[in-house]
Amino acid sequence: MLAADARARRDERNVSQFVWKLSRVLVVPVLAERLTVVRSKQDESLVGDPESLYSGRIWAGGEGIELGLADAYGSPESVARSVIGAPRRVDYTPRRQLLDRALEQVGSAMATTWSRLQGPSLRP
Repeated sequence: MLAADARARRDERNVSQFVWKLSRVLVVPVLAERLTVVRSKQDESLVGDPESLYSGRIWAGGEGIELGLADAYGSPESVARSVIGAPRRVDYTPRRQLLDRALEQVGSAMATTWSRLQGPSLRP
């Protein structure tokens, strides 16, 4: 059993290292590109220390607008309307089948019932 636990921990570390390396390969170039775009297009409108602005922190809402990192508030729908002229945004997420949704609810109800039935017998 100890060998299996050690093997599982080693596999978990390998997966974690792989995910970390993959995220570095995927995320770092995107962030570098975004940094280049922000610097080239907004240098004159940016307010604040460049080191803190480009630190990787996520500036949201009014704070981002005040610092010159964003133009205004908006939603995906408002951006789609104003930027590309789309009257509405289309959601391409596949709908789950009715049977899948029903079985999930039945499974959840069964688990709740089972825990309620088992609960009193576990108390001293």
